[in-house]
Amino acid sequence: MVTLAYPIALPDTAREGKGQTVDLAQRLGWLFAGLLPWANRRLADLHREEVYEAAGNWRSPVWKHGDLGAPPDWAPSRAGRCALETVGRVIRSQAQRRRAFEALRAVWDTETESELAAGRSYAVACRAAEVCAGEALTTGSLLGVAEQMKAEYHRRTSAYRTGWESFCGVPSPPPWPSTYVEVQSPPVPNRPLLTYAADDGGTDGQAIRYALTLDGSALAIRLLAPANADLSRWSWCQFRLDLPRRKVGPELPRRRSRAPQSRLLDGSVVITARGLHIHGAPHPAAHRRLPHAGAQVQGGAKTVGEVRHPP
Repeated sequence: MVTLAYPIALPDTAREGKGQTVDLAQRLGWLFAGLLPWANRRLADLHREEVYEAAGNWRSPVWKHGDLGAPPDWAPSRAGRCALETVGRVIRSQAQRRRAFEALRAVWDTETESELAAGRSYAVACRAAEVCAGEALTTGSLLGVAEQMKAEYHRRTSAYRTGWESFCGVPSPPPWPSTYVEVQSPPVPNRPLLTYAADDGGTDGQAIRYALTLDGSALAIRLLAPANADLSRWSWCQFRLDLPRRKVGPELPRRRSRAPQSRLLDGSVVITARGLHIHGAPHPAAHRRLPHAGAQVQGGAKTVGEVRHPP
């Protein structure tokens, strides 16, 4: 699927309760200031072989079927589930990489070690792909982990490291890692990401509600956000997102909304909501047969959002 994006303006403020104007960017900043440290701590706690092994079988939604621990105590129930879902998806992606690591270990021999040490990672990845055919592992994912193993080998066998260990009397580790957590350090997102649960629809959501206006020219959004910096109070923030008229298609068929996400990108808060019945003309540089388009909402260095056409 190819998705094209177009920038459109987003308001700096929103309405709360009976119409009080609030700083939307500030409130989302409070949310992410609490979310990012919590997510990094939880990811570090879950960085274990047994967790990744189990995560390969976690079904969606991950917050419900995965062993992720308790949600953050500062978040309302549904917002806490969203935070757990975000962490769970990162853990599940790491489980996929661990499967690639195990596939490489399955073809491990002295020839494999020589090829990786010499920088011939692609040949090793292709051999592993043949062995694990049918396991939904691509050669690209195997190659990425093989390159990571090669880098770890060179780190462990560098003259500086071995000389330092010899001087300090510290035993040197084996040249090649035997487990995935030896290769991969705990994932540390440097930009917060929050996946919202949209299973109860765009009008009854408990953390975010969104819908196109009747004429399809704007997107009405209600977002549950912190009302103060210590995250002890939360309230609904309402705002309207006007869409470019030339990028709004009339009488589009109704489709089930998908879970949106919010993230921080280059100092801007981005809300990505998929399945919002928005149609856009392709970029002039794109091939005219590409059917998918979207609208990227941007407000300078403050709040931004992103709306994408469904596949």
